[in-house]
Amino acid sequence: PQIESLHDHLSRLPDQRAANREFPIGAVLSIVVMALVSGQRDISQIMRFGWRLTPAQRKSLGLPRKDAKKFYRVPGYKVYYNLLSKLNPDTLAESLSTWLRLHSGTLPSSLALDGKMIRETVGIVCLADHETGVPHAMGCMSIKEGEGDRCELKTAQKLIAALPDLNHKLVSADALHCQAATAQAIVAQGGDYLLQVKDNQKTVRALAEAGMAGLPPFLPDSRKTMDAKPTVRSP
Repeated sequence: PQIESLHDHLSRLPDQRAANREFPIGAVLSIVVMALVSGQRDISQIMRFGWRLTPAQRKSLGLPRKDAKKFYRVPGYKVYYNLLSKLNPDTLAESLSTWLRLHSGTLPSSLALDGKMIRETVGIVCLADHETGVPHAMGCMSIKEGEGDRCELKTAQKLIAALPDLNHKLVSADALHCQAATAQAIVAQGGDYLLQVKDNQKTVRALAEAGMAGLPPFLPDSRKTMDAKPTVRSP
């Protein structure tokens, strides 16, 4: 229902393309959004994502048929490039903000997992809502790091395992929680995870860096000099 609602909302955006355009703006932008949330990073990947849509999915998006046949066409590279280059980003941001407000409370939520110590004496591991900061669950720990059952890592794993479920929820955490047992506990409860990777997991970090080689960074690198020439890539 949320995807159908988003498609309807995007279809109302003003279209600056020529009047003889073949692909509706709502259909093209819906493919872009679905591709991005599925991990695609550039127009070529978005285009290939569109190719994989089933006939039923293509029909529901309102994509045009080919010569009145049952085959539904999908946009090519130039269609995405042309639309995205003409689209007003402020108008799109305002439209998406309105849609998010309309669906507040019905979309999958995100939870942040973190622990804090008070004077190295007592601590709390908290699973809190990203948007509101309201705690979803809490547990007590006695040490920040270590191998004991009351360290932050073990307390967090027990906290996750004790939850009723994590369906439609994304759990984010820092590199301390980048452990197979933590990830498996989240998935076992029906959730998804977004874990920071540092040198405490050298093999995972190396695999991640190899998989992202040649792609634009998700966040800017503060270590780069300010006078470096920026690299611009299509969205």
